[in-house]
Amino acid sequence: MDFLFVTRYLEVMNNIRSGGGVRSTLLIEALSKMGHVDVISFGKEPVESTIPNCDVVFCGKTPKQTLTLGDRLLLNANLFFAPWRPYGYYVIDKEQESIISRYYKAKHYDFVVCRYIWEAVQCGLMRYAKRLIIDVDDNLVSVEKRLLANTRYLSLRARIKSLWRTHMIGMMQNHLLKRVKLSFYSNENESPCNKSVFLQNVSLCSCPCGVITKSTPSRILFVGPVDFFPNKNGILHFVESIFPIIKERIPAVELYIVGECKDPDVKSHLCSFNGVNVLGFVGCLQEEYQNCRAVIVPLYYGAGTSIKFIEGIMMNRPIVSTQVGARGFNSVFQANRHYLLANSDQEFANKVVSVLSDIDKANSMAQEAYEIGKMFFSKDSFFDVVKESIDAIS
Repeated sequence: MDFLFVTRYLEVMNNIRSGGGVRSTLLIEALSKMGHVDVISFGKEPVESTIPNCDVVFCGKTPKQTLTLGDRLLLNANLFFAPWRPYGYYVIDKEQESIISRYYKAKHYDFVVCRYIWEAVQCGLMRYAKRLIIDVDDNLVSVEKRLLANTRYLSLRARIKSLWRTHMIGMMQNHLLKRVKLSFYSNENESPCNKSVFLQNVSLCSCPCGVITKSTPSRILFVGPVDFFPNKNGILHFVESIFPIIKERIPAVELYIVGECKDPDVKSHLCSFNGVNVLGFVGCLQEEYQNCRAVIVPLYYGAGTSIKFIEGIMMNRPIVSTQVGARGFNSVFQANRHYLLANSDQEFANKVVSVLSDIDKANSMAQEAYEIGKMFFSKDSFFDVVKESIDAIS
C-alpha cells in the first residue's frame, strides 16, 4: 500500500515539539509498517525522514493564507445557510491544495492521511474523501463545551449563541466524518462519529526512569509547550495559585517547566516566582524525568487525552492531575491509586506535597501505574489498532 501523509503545521519525526507531533510521528510509523509513506509537510521546520519506508516528498512553508472579503462573505453564507458544512468554518488554502494534488496525481495513493478535521478541509483533502483517513484526536464538540464551561461572565445571549455553535459544530463534524473512509479519536468516552475508531495516545518514551531516592531533588516537572493555550492557562494558574502553597510547606521545592515558551512576558512572569525554572525545548527528556519526584498535569481546557499524562506514567513517575488532565483514562487508571486527582487548588497542593514527602508512596504508585501502562499504552498496541482498522477497510 502507498500512503500520502499531510501535516499542515506539526513538526514530525526529527522536530517533535508537542504531543500532536508525537502522535503524528507514531501514526506515520504505524503506516510505514503496512506500506510506503510519502510525507508532505507545510511546517515551519525542515523535516527529514527518520522512519524506514518513509520519504518526505515536500517540505516547505507556503505564503500565509489571507482571507479576502469574498472569503469572509462565503464563510458567513455557508455558516448561515448550511452550518453542517465545514466551509462555514474553514477556507481551503489553494496553494497547499495544488501542491498536494500534484503529488497525488503522480502516484494515486491508496490512502491519504492527516491529523484534524480543519487540516483536511483547509488542505483540500475532502476531494479524496473515499480514500481519506483523519486522525481527529480532539472531539470538536467536547472542546467547545469545555471552553464554555470555563468561561465566566458570559451574558445569556452569548451563552445561547455558544451552545448553538457547539450544536452546529457537532452536526458538521458528524456529517464530514461519515464521508471519509476512516477516522480515529483518542478519548474512548468522546467518539465523534459512529464510524470512528478509538486509537489511544501513547508515548515515544521507551525507557522508564529508575526509582525515586532520597538524593532525588525535591522537584516537580511540567512538560508541554507553554505557547499552547491549555498548557499556558494551566501552568500559569499552577504557578500563581498552587505552587506558593507547596513552597510554604517545602521551601526547597523547585518547579521545572519543559517546553517552548516564545512569549518573553510569559517566561519572565513564570521565572519571577522563586523556585520556578523555564527550560524551554529540551531534546532529551530522560534526565528531567529522572531528576524529578512528581509530574503535574494542571489542565483545565482541552479534549482527547493528554500525552503528558501517559508519558509521565511511562517514565515511572507519580502524576498529580486535574480532571481534565486525566480525561479518557478512567477505565484504565484508578484515581488516587495509580495517580493523584485534585479537584481544587488546595487539594492539588496537598497531593503534590504528599508525593514529594513520601518516597515509598511515590514509588509504589508510579510502579503500579507503569505496569498497567505497559499493557495498554505501548507503541505496539498503537500500531495494532492502526493496522487492524486499515485492514478492515482495504
